[in-house]
Amino acid sequence: MKKAAGTFAALALIFQSAVSFAHEGHKAEHKHPYPTAPFNISNGEVLYNQYCASCHGAKGDGKGPAAAALKPKPTDFLDMAYMSMRSRVDHYESIMNGRSGTTMPSWKTTLSNKDIWDIIVYIEHLFNHQVGIHAKEKHPSH
Repeated sequence: MKKAAGTFAALALIFQSAVSFAHEGHKAEHKHPYPTAPFNISNGEVLYNQYCASCHGAKGDGKGPAAAALKPKPTDFLDMAYMSMRSRVDHYESIMNGRSGTTMPSWKTTLSNKDIWDIIVYIEHLFNHQVGIHAKEKHPSH
């Protein structure tokens, strides 16, 4: 039993080291400040409503009041195919630098890095919450 516990501890240490190394490589490759403070979903909600909802919609469905006039249309965060292909880093880079060929502006002079990460977590919350609601609508329990 002691040998199994020792083996487990050694594997845990190796895994922790690999994750730390991968994180450092990730930071070097993408050159963005990965969050060091806990996410604040409440702050993300306030900021999303202030800066994002007019285009992306309060529900994240891409149907905000300004969306009708925009070409291409704002991203629909409830689109499962789209969201499954996008990482947090992708969202970070889109918010920080804007998106070429779209009306998505750069927010790097308006929002702090922490604020951007909080918005990303809020977008994930919106997406996960709405997907759960739609799944219940399609498959109601008897």
